[in-house]
Amino acid sequence: QVGDLEVCVSEAFSNAVEYGLPNNTDGTITVSAQLRNRYSLTLVVRDNGKGFDNINQAMQPMFSTGGSAHSGMGFTIMESFSNKLTVKSKPGAGTVVTMHFDYRPVIKEGMTVWLSGDSADLGITDYNVRVGSAAKVVRPPNKSDKKVLVTIDTIDGDSNVTTYVKRSTLRF
Repeated sequence: QVGDLEVCVSEAFSNAVEYGLPNNTDGTITVSAQLRNRYSLTLVVRDNGKGFDNINQAMQPMFSTGGSAHSGMGFTIMESFSNKLTVKSKPGAGTVVTMHFDYRPVIKEGMTVWLSGDSADLGITDYNVRVGSAAKVVRPPNKSDKKVLVTIDTIDGDSNVTTYVKRSTLRF
């Protein structure tokens, strides 16, 4: 997953240098990242270069203004690796490329997870189990499942409980 981010930033940065600020033109390229709710990342590459007016054409696979030495696949690559790609540009005002990534961990059988939230959220109020406890996944959920079957050691350590907990209460 990190490799996907590297490729996307590299493509967006290269486009900014080669097309936004061509011929060693002075300018600014800013790369920023914002992480939200642990699993959602937004990357923004912004330049104050020459910009362009036909975004739809620029995003077409194989389109390039750089001649035969360039594949014209930069935006296609960014679009394929990110969950959402937005490009805004205006001639003379630069370009902003925004990429959104959603990285939800895959829950697998035998995986150790930690319980978060309060006991009511977890649905474990009847058991001798505390928030923050480690749990082992017994059965991974399907995409539509909102609960995961886990085994949790009890506070006294003498036994364990197998129960369903909300997927949203698990931390990895």
